[in-house]
Amino acid sequence: MSKRYPPEVREKAVRLALERLDEFESPYAAARAIGPMVDVHYETLRVWIKKALAEGARLLHSRRRGCPHTAVVVPALARAYTHMDPRLHGMLTWDRGMELAAHKRFTTDTGVDVFFAA
Repeated sequence: MSKRYPPEVREKAVRLALERLDEFESPYAAARAIGPMVDVHYETLRVWIKKALAEGARLLHSRRRGCPHTAVVVPALARAYTHMDPRLHGMLTWDRGMELAAHKRFTTDTGVDVFFAA
């Protein structure tokens, strides 16, 4: 039997999971640990986490509604960066646009140098 969760429960569960994701090996492990704390089945929470991470990545690359504001992009990119393969750490090359106008904050938060392609 499927259980419907109110939007507030979903938002709280996903926020908590994303805030603590770096404490776990994977989104699955985070969902297994956090799901019972917020009274959400772990598989449901895992799917929500997966969708939230995908949405964050989509926001970084979306141009449909114009240029996302740097205040949104830089923190989302910094969070996504912490879950990337460590072999990809070290630098970021960004095509263009004002999304990374606050690139110095990103560098300070992550230690990653940002280079802009011409």
